[in-house]
Amino acid sequence: MQAINPEDEFDQAVDYITDLEEQKNGKQEFLQSATPNNFKSTADGAFQKIVTKTTHKNSLYGLYKQSTIGDCNCRKPFIFGRAKWDSWNSHRGLSKPDAKIKYVDLVRQIRFSIEQEQRRA
Repeated sequence: MQAINPEDEFDQAVDYITDLEEQKNGKQEFLQSATPNNFKSTADGAFQKIVTKTTHKNSLYGLYKQSTIGDCNCRKPFIFGRAKWDSWNSHRGLSKPDAKIKYVDLVRQIRFSIEQEQRRA
């Protein structure tokens, strides 16, 4: 079995999260157009299983920015965008390759949690 190139593994992890977001956004559009009678049954379905926590989103954002740009290169915002800035800046000094490894590890944790939830359903 051939080992996966770390760059390819990072790209696959980014694609996985992008696909999750697209699925979530599609479900939200559907839910917004759903009638009140079928809203609850729809909301209790697969959509609920793929929503990632805000903390995961911020961590993914910070690790992605650290992986692709490096140390945070912008001023700390006063209010808007502060959580993202804090997440990115919290990885200051982490090398791009190490940030990619941490990003992939976090995606694996999220994927595992989603698979566990789907098995319970």
